[in-house]
Amino acid sequence: MSDITLSDLSELCHESIGAPDDGTSMEGEQALDMSFMEFGYDSLALLQLTALISRKYGIVLDDDAVAEAETPRQLLAVINAAPKRVPSVDRLRAEPGRCPLAPAWAARGQGACAGPSGEPGADGASETQLEQRGARP
Repeated sequence: MSDITLSDLSELCHESIGAPDDGTSMEGEQALDMSFMEFGYDSLALLQLTALISRKYGIVLDDDAVAEAETPRQLLAVINAAPKRVPSVDRLRAEPGRCPLAPAWAARGQGACAGPSGEPGADGASETQLEQRGARP
């Protein structure tokens, strides 16, 4: 995984907790050293943000290190030094050849990792797997 940048962090903030209260922008070199409180983000907002980052990037974040990070620069250092967990589900679905459920089906585009759309199974199950579970007639 390449390092998460300030721009990435800003987008993730908007996705998980919304834009800063006063319209402050998390852009540019000066934003790296502004406290999260200056952006209007409290500790609960940072917990939401780090939960999203952990899910999206499949990394394990140290709670104590995250709690000590008061600026985007400090948080980015924690995030980019964090160990990788297992590949995230979103990334597996985006790379059909790496699907752990049924690589051959996924590589042919037959939906073994179809994802939340339900084609053929919401959990990525193939038609055969769904029949074995009794989910298909």
